[in-house]
Order: sequence, then C-alpha cells, then structure tokens
Amino acid sequence: MPSADKYTDPKLRDQVKKEVQESDKGGAPGQWSARKAQFMASEYKKRGGGYTDDGNKDESQKNLSKWGDEQWQTKDGSGEGKQEDGSRKRYLPKKAWENMSEEEKKKTDDQKQKQSKQGKQFVANTGKAKQERKKAKSQTTGKQANGKQQNGTKNKSHPVDCYCPCHDTIHDVLVSSYPHTEAFFS
Repeated sequence: MPSADKYTDPKLRDQVKKEVQESDKGGAPGQWSARKAQFMASEYKKRGGGYTDDGNKDESQKNLSKWGDEQWQTKDGSGEGKQEDGSRKRYLPKKAWENMSEEEKKKTDDQKQKQSKQGKQFVANTGKAKQERKKAKSQTTGKQANGKQQNGTKNKSHPVDCYCPCHDTIHDVLVSSYPHTEAFFS
C-alpha cells in the first residue's frame, strides 16, 4: 500500500478499506489479503479517489500489479474462492494450474478447503503446487527457471547454491541478497 500521504482522499481510502476488510469478498470478514487489496484499490478509484504520486508505484503496488498479471484463479478457472460451507478454494496462477495433473490440483485444493474451513487463512501449497506457482511467477516477471532473463542475460536475483568462505557453509540464496556472492557472479 502507498503511504497515507499518497492518497488524494485519505478518509475515503480508510472508509473503503474498512468496508472491504469487513466484507467476505476476497477472504473472511476481518482478514486482509492481496485479493482484498485489489478490491480496495479498485473501489477507491471507482469512488473518485486518486494518488498524489502521478502514477509512480511503490513496491507493494508493483507486487499487486504483478499478482494481477499472473491471472490468479481457482482450479475451475473462476475468481470466486468462497464456498457455502465457509471453506475457501485454492488460488494459484492460471499457468500453475495448467501445469499440474488433475490429482495434484485436487490435492492442493482439498488441503486449502479443509484447513480454511477450520479457520486458517494461510494454508501452505503442496510441493508440486508450490513449484508450479514459482514457475508461473518467474514467467510473469520475465525470468526463466534457468536463471536467465528472457533476453538471455544472467539474472542476478535468482536462487543459487553458494559456498560462503566466511561461514564455511553452502547457502541457497538470492545472489543480490547475500554480500559474499556478488563477486562470484559479476
């Protein structure tokens, strides 16, 4: 979310956020989610709200846009995850669903529905669903699984196994997030 001073009408934004958070659209009432953040931004704009930063997005806004670009949906392709029994269907990017078998889809969706019915908002994906979600994300952000960008250049923010001589250990790290790795990949 942008800071409060980035809204042209902070009171309207607060009112819309409260309404969205209290609703059951995009998650359980009282809980916050990325989906609710999308609803809030859309509703805020519909009611005449704007931003003072002339279109410059902060990191959370960029992430929300990327999330939308990934076409998140349920297994059946809908945008509606709420069930009559109070459970929630699994949301994943469209490409992730396309790359899983029917059995894998059912397993991760059943896991989400069972635990969400018990009141749990965040339910871990199965291993295959997690792997496919990451692949879908990398395709959306222009990265490929082999650590190269679509233009073929080395992507310096991909995970690597890296030996750290200072700690005499091997780390699975993002190259750009660990200071000892930069020299090995520049």
